Amino acid sequence: MSTMRAVLIKDGKGPIENLYVGHIERPVPKEGQVLVKITAFGLNGMDLAQREGMYPPPPGTSHILGVEFSGIVHQLGPGVTKWFLGDEVYGLVGGGAYAEYVVCNQGLLIKKPASLSWVEAASIPENYITGAGGDFMPG
Repeated sequence: MSTMRAVLIKDGKGPIENLYVGHIERPVPKEGQVLVKITAFGLNGMDLAQREGMYPPPPGTSHILGVEFSGIVHQLGPGVTKWFLGDEVYGLVGGGAYAEYVVCNQGLLIKKPASLSWVEAASIPENYITGAGGDFMPG
């Protein structure tokens, strides 16, 4: 198994001082999922609440913080038909974006327009994909 760097939380929750960069196992895309090499990730209120232990990650999602990101398609899981290696995308996950790589359902990715920077693209997925930041639970 390959490893990657990710922002982790000492003791699983706590103040910002508990954040550190550590090494963990790189995720592997499953049916219908894409592995994206992260270029930028967003920061939102859900991330802050989760770090403080007030918002547990949705069942079946990564314990790593981060739901919004931009990056480059690195690996395709079985059954992926919408994306190709090297595609520039941004997207939404239930967690895991504060890392070098994240797995995402192929339907929750959007092609990154050339007119958006990587940081701009990482800052908008929740509002764009859910239609104004509504409740989102990945499948």
